[in-house]
Amino acid sequence: MRTAVMEFAFIVDILRGWIYAYHDNQPIANDRFLHWCYRIWLLNPRKLELVAVAAVPLANIIQWEYLRWINIVRAMRGKELLEKLEKVESFNYAFIMFIKIMAIQLYCIHTTGCMFYQLATDFEGLPQIYQTWMSDIQIGNQNLSGLGNVQKYIASTYFATVTLSTVGYGDIHATNLTEMVALACLIIVSLTVWTYLGVQLANLFGRRSKKQIVGEKMDNLEKYLKEAKIAENLAEDIRGHMQMKYSDDYDRKILEDVPACLIAKINKNFNESIIRSVSLFNGCSPEFFKHLASGAQQDFHPPGCTVLKEGNIVSQLHILYKGGLELLQGETVHPPLRRPTTVFGLESFVLNEPLPHTIRTYKASKFLIISKKYFMECLHNYLEDGASVMRNLSNVRGRDPAFVERLLQSVFGIQMQNDVIRKASLLNHAIFFDDLEKVKKLIHWGVSVDSVDYNNIKPLDFAINTGNTEIIKFLMSVVAETNTTGIDQEHAD
Repeated sequence: MRTAVMEFAFIVDILRGWIYAYHDNQPIANDRFLHWCYRIWLLNPRKLELVAVAAVPLANIIQWEYLRWINIVRAMRGKELLEKLEKVESFNYAFIMFIKIMAIQLYCIHTTGCMFYQLATDFEGLPQIYQTWMSDIQIGNQNLSGLGNVQKYIASTYFATVTLSTVGYGDIHATNLTEMVALACLIIVSLTVWTYLGVQLANLFGRRSKKQIVGEKMDNLEKYLKEAKIAENLAEDIRGHMQMKYSDDYDRKILEDVPACLIAKINKNFNESIIRSVSLFNGCSPEFFKHLASGAQQDFHPPGCTVLKEGNIVSQLHILYKGGLELLQGETVHPPLRRPTTVFGLESFVLNEPLPHTIRTYKASKFLIISKKYFMECLHNYLEDGASVMRNLSNVRGRDPAFVERLLQSVFGIQMQNDVIRKASLLNHAIFFDDLEKVKKLIHWGVSVDSVDYNNIKPLDFAINTGNTEIIKFLMSVVAETNTTGIDQEHAD
């Protein structure tokens, strides 16, 4: 009866996992169902008993009843549950780890006790015909062999406990060679198990959770705010910012031993992955993404914090990649911005106009911030990508003619359209990448060496800053040739 109940519970657990998974991914759920059906057949003791009955000659050599021990894999279900609970923030990590360690300890004792019970009984649970550890144990006026399963299990568990803890045996001890070998092997294995559990307990008691570390820092901050008599509104902003900072510092602690150059690469790759998802930069080159990611800075704000105020001119490009924002215009609250990689305050940024609304976080949010100067330098150095950004900007309002007209007449739009400046920027772009052949072609196509780019820098000055001697010599020869030609024309006049 007990075995039937356990088998039924095991099947119900399998069906539960399959049904829940079926709603998410039916092909995977079907594969899982077939896998578990096969496992039921393979691990079912009754199936193995039928095989043993069919193979009578082998049954005399191999004790098939020991194959039922394969069912200990069912303990993996408990292990999976504890691992899931470890990742749930609402549960205390130390408590879950303590439960896990105790479960391992009890499971080892239980398994060892069952093994001792198996050594002292036959397949039907009756005492062995030869002398075993159970034969000489007296409980009251009765021999242990004649008592029920509960008493035998308690005695087996006690035997396992004193054996694995190497306390000693007393009246319970090995009485035949098989039991001696089993005890010797178990004691050797138990040394490893108890050492592992001891180390885990030491780490558990010496380890502080993220909640404890952040809480301790916040307590110290609270003491400072009270001593300094900071205004409550300002103190609330400080608390929100610092709690996010302390939490972020804890999460980044794993990288504290990583060299600074590698951390810079990690941050750059992270920034680049976010920038690639921004619709404003659709169609841009990989080099442009990398260059833009190098100048991006990460920032965060707690819930209820004002990021941009109404009436201010936005001087930085803000990209939301985690959290949520809400727009406030007077007393009106517009629908929140929840979509990740959202650029906000874009019109004020490119048109140099006051922001028509206030932008505030309604939950903890993280951003990438790029300064306007660095953003413009990237657009000037990568002219084709600058054209792509202009096309994407024109589509911000679904090609609204009024917005496109304002964009083209803005300082930003005029700079992006100026042909002379674009050509000079193209020449400086070639100088920046030390591409002498492209510099010669651009000069041949009529780009003036006296023209200036978007930053009012002449090609020769830009080449001197980069330090490429070959390009500097070439440009100086072009300048000298141009001056000579001008003098000859004056004499001719």
